[in-house]
Amino acid sequence: KKGEFTPIPNNDFLQETIEANLLAVGIEDYAVDQYNNMRLVAGYPLPKSSIVQTVHSFAALSRKNRPSEIIHQNVKANWSKATGRLYHNLSSFPRELRYTLRIKGASIWQVDVTAAHAFLLINLYEKSLELSDKPSWPEKIRKERKKYLQRFNYKTDFYLKIGEIGKIPRASSKQTDKDYRQMIKDAYWSFVFGDVKSAIDCVFTKAYQTLCPILLQTINHLKKEWWIDKQGPAYKRIQEKLYVENRKRIKDGKPELTLADKRYKQIAYSMQQLEGEIILSGVCNELANWKPTKSFHPKKIWFLPLHDALWVQQCNVRYARQIMRKHWEKHLGQPPILTDNSIAGELDPEDCMF
Repeated sequence: KKGEFTPIPNNDFLQETIEANLLAVGIEDYAVDQYNNMRLVAGYPLPKSSIVQTVHSFAALSRKNRPSEIIHQNVKANWSKATGRLYHNLSSFPRELRYTLRIKGASIWQVDVTAAHAFLLINLYEKSLELSDKPSWPEKIRKERKKYLQRFNYKTDFYLKIGEIGKIPRASSKQTDKDYRQMIKDAYWSFVFGDVKSAIDCVFTKAYQTLCPILLQTINHLKKEWWIDKQGPAYKRIQEKLYVENRKRIKDGKPELTLADKRYKQIAYSMQQLEGEIILSGVCNELANWKPTKSFHPKKIWFLPLHDALWVQQCNVRYARQIMRKHWEKHLGQPPILTDNSIAGELDPEDCMF
């Protein structure tokens, strides 16, 4: 919808920096043909190649030697009022083709926060305090929050840890730790960002009933009652998406849904907005204004945000990790678990979840 996406608010310098960083990206000349070939032989449908073609129009390596052929107006970096995230040309770039992307001739690296949204849930304890109506509740909330941070921290894998202490059963005795972790992770996304689920239907609900009942009660309350601004962009986005969904339901002969059926989506938008604040106002703003303080420091750091992750050159991964750690720790109450790897390799599907 027109007006939904805008430049980053109150930060023209960051907007211009990210657009310039997009222009610095290169893509192999064969990328479009390669992707079209992949679409022909794929056993499942792939998105149309227009995304690849758009990037190719300003980033093809052959164009770098012919600057007049670079189509600058195709460079897009738009901030969403509803989610607080920045969406640019590479946000939805097919992961199957990320190996063709280059920055100064080398592969791009990603610094990522593991289980970011699982840890951002800690901020919902603020909502618990707002909802408390008994004198004893603030102390109970404080104790449960402290225990949550002790159980789930940067020293442990969130999904494996909650599987262990929440006694989430494996699918079979032969299930590997990797598959077990993925099973729990899939259940987590459905638990947090789906509608309210019973302990019978959801292993996470069952685990949270025992481990952090106040947080579970808060999550379920926030899925049942309207609490976001009904004049705000997130509420309007929910309305718009419901309208589109209902048109399809009518066409399929299904009953229409009401806005009340979509109240659970408020948590997803709230978490994304917090993530956007951390990444854009914190991490990216510091990187855009980077000033070397030692002789061996880079003069500037190329970067691009990808939801809760960051793309940088391999030589600058350590600086990106330091900055990511600092800003995420402010909101998590503890250091985050960070991973880094080349985007040409296997990536975390959380990156494109929303």
